[in-house]
Amino acid sequence: MVKIYIGDVRGKVPQGGGQKREAEHRAGIELLRRGVSALYGVEVTEERIERGPYGKPYLMDHPDIHFNISHSGRIAVCAVGRGPLGVDVEWIRSYSLGLIKRVLSEKEKKQMDIWKEENKGEAFFRFWTLKESCVKAMGCGITVPLNKIEFTLTGKDGIISGPEGWYFYQIKEGEMILSLCTDRPQDIQIERKTVFLDDPAKS
Repeated sequence: MVKIYIGDVRGKVPQGGGQKREAEHRAGIELLRRGVSALYGVEVTEERIERGPYGKPYLMDHPDIHFNISHSGRIAVCAVGRGPLGVDVEWIRSYSLGLIKRVLSEKEKKQMDIWKEENKGEAFFRFWTLKESCVKAMGCGITVPLNKIEFTLTGKDGIISGPEGWYFYQIKEGEMILSLCTDRPQDIQIERKTVFLDDPAKS
């Protein structure tokens, strides 16, 4: 079973830059702390989180507990389970042609052409979050270019195919898209939380 905690981040969050990312990351760590405690009775502190050769985080004392964190625009997400996994969340927003070139393969670009103009943003971020969740589950960081990982999607909300040996789950709520990658079929449970942050200057 994989538990996905979706956190609505409240409190004083800087409007942009590294301080905003750091605040949202702290919200993700709080979700991790709550989730691992509830699921496994293990207390987590940030000091006990290590990183692998390509930056994938793991718990120093409990490498059998797998987790991954993502955040975007006052939403923090943490997935927790017993096998390799990766999660990514993004808001649908504007994007550049350069980003399309960096993220999508030629076949995926052709798939996007089929979508109606008003839905192309959804298509792009469905691809992007799937790819990000995959490289995070693999633990390979940026060593694998995203445009070398390929998916085939239906025109609505289905995933026809992706990298062999990995399994994918995706949801869209409003303008938010979340993707999860796991190493085997899993029962997925979602729990929503509210995370209140103190003033970062006082943390």
